[in-house]
Amino acid sequence: MIQKHIMKPVTGLILPFLVLAGAGPVAAQDNATTKASPGVLEEIIVTATKQGETTLQDTAMSISVIGQEAIENRGADDMLDYLLLVPNVSFKLESSTGSRGDVRGGRRLAIRGIDSGLDGVPTTAFYIDDAPIEAMDPKLFDINRIEVLRGPQGTLYGANSMGGTIRIVTNKPQLDRVEYRTDLTAATMSEGDPSFYANAMINLPLGDTVALRAVGVYRKEGGFIDNVGEEGVPDYSEMTTQKNVNDEQVEGARLALTWQPNDALRITPSIFYQKISIDGTAQYEPDTGDLEFFDRRVAEEQEEDFTLVNLEFEYDFDRGITLFSSMAWFDSSVATVDDFTKVVAFFGLPADPFQSSFVEISTDRFTWEARLTGAFGDNIDWILGGFYMDDQRVFKQHVPNDGLQWCTVETCGADLGPDDSLFTGVQINNDERVAIFGEVTWAFSDYWDVTGGLRWFSNESDQLADFFGFFNGGPSTTFGESSETDISPKLQVAFRPNDDNMIYALIAKGFRPGGPTNLVPANTCGDDLAKLGLSEPLSQFDADTLWNYEAGYKGTLAQGRVTLNATAFYMDWTDVQQSVRLDCGFGFVGNVGSAESKGLELELSAQVTDNFSFFATAGYTNAKFTESSQEVNVSKGDRIPNSAKFTGSLSGLYQWAIGDSYEAYTQLSVVHTGDIIDVGPLSEIAPVLPAYTTVDLRFGLQRDKWEIVFWGKNLTDERGLLTYWVYQPAALDHVNAIRPRTFGITLRYFGSH
Repeated sequence: MIQKHIMKPVTGLILPFLVLAGAGPVAAQDNATTKASPGVLEEIIVTATKQGETTLQDTAMSISVIGQEAIENRGADDMLDYLLLVPNVSFKLESSTGSRGDVRGGRRLAIRGIDSGLDGVPTTAFYIDDAPIEAMDPKLFDINRIEVLRGPQGTLYGANSMGGTIRIVTNKPQLDRVEYRTDLTAATMSEGDPSFYANAMINLPLGDTVALRAVGVYRKEGGFIDNVGEEGVPDYSEMTTQKNVNDEQVEGARLALTWQPNDALRITPSIFYQKISIDGTAQYEPDTGDLEFFDRRVAEEQEEDFTLVNLEFEYDFDRGITLFSSMAWFDSSVATVDDFTKVVAFFGLPADPFQSSFVEISTDRFTWEARLTGAFGDNIDWILGGFYMDDQRVFKQHVPNDGLQWCTVETCGADLGPDDSLFTGVQINNDERVAIFGEVTWAFSDYWDVTGGLRWFSNESDQLADFFGFFNGGPSTTFGESSETDISPKLQVAFRPNDDNMIYALIAKGFRPGGPTNLVPANTCGDDLAKLGLSEPLSQFDADTLWNYEAGYKGTLAQGRVTLNATAFYMDWTDVQQSVRLDCGFGFVGNVGSAESKGLELELSAQVTDNFSFFATAGYTNAKFTESSQEVNVSKGDRIPNSAKFTGSLSGLYQWAIGDSYEAYTQLSVVHTGDIIDVGPLSEIAPVLPAYTTVDLRFGLQRDKWEIVFWGKNLTDERGLLTYWVYQPAALDHVNAIRPRTFGITLRYFGSH
């Protein structure tokens, strides 16, 4: 391994960065840290380089880490809680279920303004441990840490990481001790039903070489959206005047077994299951009233579940070479029921009294990554690996409509299929990926090291779409396929004047594979396609690429009491994949020119006294299109959707002893999210999600193995909008917001021996 040498401080290099110390990292002390002296920040351990453990401050990349203790102290429980703490991360959340942020609901992530588009291939890779999966939202209990890597990670993490990568790292079974932990939470909202949470974990050694770790989670989230009616309007369903329709229930379990017969070999199979059930959507209509929706006639129930089975194998050979393998099977399914009454009215069509849309999305994915890591002497580290993925995604939708019984070939101009349907069919996408990757780091002096990396990949995709119905203009069947190979390089230089300071610069390429595009029926959307100069629908879209130019500083200051990290970046994005929306209601993914993103990230952690610590983050992103594009209705200089210009957070933690038996803490957190341009599925209008700031407060008291926490979230009761869909003039706008002001109490019991 590369040896780091202690040198005399170079204060002249540090002072310019101290001027920028307005914000800092999401850092925490947890069991992934090394112990430090009282009053000194502990070193945070990460594994983002895939070459074993390194410290956060010695890792030459822009990365934020939220450790287990920080997760618990902040009361972070889901994706919203931790993403808000990371600079230059934006997201859209149409629903608590769904793993694709398009018109079917879900989660859409963007780091540094690199947005996937409404129907696009994700630009942010999402991992649980070493398994790449869709953007799930596992509940954060017994999580070792969350690593958020900003900027393209194409060399080590491959496709879909052109904006960055999010890794949720779970706690592994421990061979040397029994551990147990459980907590119960009750909460109430200013608007809505009460909530209840329960978590439990146990770690059991089964002899000297085997250990078992089991985790269970349960959530009953109270709803806060009211479905209101109007005097004199018939009750079409029980939903017409129901309150708090969006109750949510989560059930999950995680089981891991480690077998370590000797110091060289470790095998860990694991299974992770989670199910989310929602009684109704969290969307509401601001023009109807605060957290109210007018005359929703169909219960918009949603359900998502996923299962992740992972087999990890690690073997340490002689001479410092380690083999690691992660083989994972991922299965997910999403089922939603949507009230399409107002959507159908948007097109001026007759709607059934219970106009519903039924959607099912399922994913089956197998991945296998194997890699060797090692060193040549004391100054060269290397990694060489291979990756394989086989993924199938099935999308089904059915929008029945009894009002179309009058529709014939003569009256509607097309055969609508075997039953009365606005839109019905299935789309099957298959993707197969193969990659070989490697990196070499050479410390060519006591101060300098250089890293070179390369990833070769091959991607093959095909798509079968079979749809019929009024919106589709009759039956249609299409098949498309694509294949591509490319390379993704990386070059990085780091200068370490001493053990406490590092300056680095890097150039890296990110990529996102292309593939067959969405079905667009020519007989329904021919006029809209003609406006774009297209005589027929496109069959596929190409890969887009991004070059990232980045420079950063990482420093440990004030005798270990302060860490300061600063990063500046410029990203050049070509052949941008974006969703092209058509007036006919359909859309496709196309390549629409170029864009750029540039900005800053600042992170600060400070142990001000032995009792008081301070954390801050700030991010600035200027992401815009550099070419005009008629297809997506953007002009040169327009902001990229789903990218906040400013993000930031401040948090103070004070800990003290009460007598000889009690330890107490209080934590105040303030989080700011800048305004975001949104793009809805059925309108050229691009509304703005306003900036908002939330305030959270927690007070905890601990004695021996017991802890009680009193907490409040969103104390100012902000209506921070997560989506804004424009349906006017035929229907009112729909928005989705963060949860209202919430107060709760948590009782925790834990221990080990």
